[in-house]
Amino acid sequence: MPWFCRGERPPASTSLEEYANFLRERKDEGHDGKGIVVQSPSFPMYVVPVEILLKMVEVCPHEELMDRGLLVEFDASLGNAAFVSHQWVGAGHPDPNYDQMRVLQDALRHLLYKAEVVYPSIVSEIALSSTKGLPTAELKSAPLFIWYDYFSCPQREDHKPQQMHAIHSIPAYVARCAFFFGLCPVILNASEQVFTQYTWAERGWCRIEKACRELSLNPTWMIIRGAREIDLVVDPATSLGGPPGEGQFTLMEDHRTLAGVLLRALEETLVAKLTAHDVAGYRALLNLQAVHMRGFPAHREIELVPGYVGSESSESEASSVVPRFFHQNGFTSVREVDSVGWSPLHYAAIRGDAVLIEGLLAQRADPNAKTRKTNRITGFRRGDSALNVCLFYKHNGAVRQLIAGRARVDDAFGGFPAHAAAISDNAEGLRLVCQAGANPRQSFLGAVYPFTIACMFGARAVIEELRALDAVYLKECLVYAMIFRGGTAPMVQQLISMRADVNEPSSTSLSTPLGFLFLLKSLQYRFGSPTPLARAAYGVEGRTALLSAIMTGQYDAAAALIVSRAQLDLRDSSGFSALGLAESMSAPEFLVKALLGQQAACETVVRVMLAKDAIADAEEEEDDDDGSIDGDPLIEERV
Repeated sequence: MPWFCRGERPPASTSLEEYANFLRERKDEGHDGKGIVVQSPSFPMYVVPVEILLKMVEVCPHEELMDRGLLVEFDASLGNAAFVSHQWVGAGHPDPNYDQMRVLQDALRHLLYKAEVVYPSIVSEIALSSTKGLPTAELKSAPLFIWYDYFSCPQREDHKPQQMHAIHSIPAYVARCAFFFGLCPVILNASEQVFTQYTWAERGWCRIEKACRELSLNPTWMIIRGAREIDLVVDPATSLGGPPGEGQFTLMEDHRTLAGVLLRALEETLVAKLTAHDVAGYRALLNLQAVHMRGFPAHREIELVPGYVGSESSESEASSVVPRFFHQNGFTSVREVDSVGWSPLHYAAIRGDAVLIEGLLAQRADPNAKTRKTNRITGFRRGDSALNVCLFYKHNGAVRQLIAGRARVDDAFGGFPAHAAAISDNAEGLRLVCQAGANPRQSFLGAVYPFTIACMFGARAVIEELRALDAVYLKECLVYAMIFRGGTAPMVQQLISMRADVNEPSSTSLSTPLGFLFLLKSLQYRFGSPTPLARAAYGVEGRTALLSAIMTGQYDAAAALIVSRAQLDLRDSSGFSALGLAESMSAPEFLVKALLGQQAACETVVRVMLAKDAIADAEEEEDDDDGSIDGDPLIEERV
């Protein structure tokens, strides 16, 4: 991989290049044959052969499985391991009614005996359109073993010390696994609690497990929402959840402990990327560490490259931070771009340091420079600006600095900044760019409005901000929310309260880019490539929000639509009815019963989800200040 872009003179040897050469000269101690960083667990890694798991009829604890000789201490020479990340759905037991495990068994049978490819999720396919699916032959290429916490970690009270060693070895177990499953079907348990992919993604431990996978050199993973609703996630930037430190923890002790665990995982992955000469990946991850560590207590900053000597001159803070940034990132000039066409300002935007951005702008960095290629770790593609990057990662202090530095708030080449704020539910960022002159009603490519994007990504705070700005666009908003990542009961309630039509059918126009995309994906489905996006596009004409929610496995949202009096007898252009679609997809019992006229359980699901959301909103209001940005001097200077 070149260190500089074609057409530019190569920079002088940097400290980063010298350090990377030093790392490559070392022996590859601490890495396995697949290039994944290997950590040493403090408790043996016990797994269950997949053949044994498929025969189970109840979820038994570790000690019982050990006594019966059903556990194996894993070693890479035995085959491949798969890590199962899941949320416990019972008190004191992970799955008392065998709901989750039944889905896992059916999903594994589907993967091992029926499916040929696991296709990228809808969001992954849109973000990285060139991504291919995972051939299931890889799952069958060697004996497969399953790591599942209740099986693999000691459970008895007198085994508490061993249990703690096993729990804190989870990042090491993740690193040893060739595959990673996020098991999160929609479940209504006996205590009237509802579990979904979104509640799974809120749990701090689930986030740390997912983060360890996404920080490895093999970051792809599979999300299992049903027996056949299995998607490949290839884009960490837009995957479910957020930073582990902002997740929900039962014990605050875990919160403190895991900060160090995640920091070590970050450091090991940075070393691995430099050793592999993935400089663009190293730069992206180095500057993303503040995002990954968000929500944890103050921590040391990882700086791998030794030898930096600061200046003793009385220069400003903004000027003094630039040389240190250049030293760690291997840059020599603000105008330099790397092998993926990213400039120092783009990486500084990932970092979100407003003082650093001020220093780069003072050295005449172009605030409107565009990325030239995709940097897979960040999820950003060709044509994005530093402002879009800051908005996406909610670095709003840096947003202010870029706006003051004349960053364009109406630049549509890579998507309007308002759209970037909508994707990440950055209501404050949206407010900032609108105060600086951005138009919240401006559509991208004549079809996709900020409000539409907010619905697609479940950005409920941005939706409220757009409502305040009189920038609501309700056309097909419920359908788009259900196709993409807005399929929750609170989102349904929010949009219906704004007078969205619960029975509005989809009507795609070929004159719009989105309509043309759906046409292409529909043809792709017809010719034997049934990706989740292609499946959603096929027959989309006339499809209602209810049909879309069922098709994408967002069953709690489907329940909310039914309770909101969605018509149950409507069909899409393929002839699918809600009941027929639900039965073909093995939808949860509460949904099938509701489609047959028995709505009691469905109403319970909606009531529970809305109550939980109300509690979360109340807690957030207590924790946050008013977030006012009125009179911001940087914004006033720009205006």
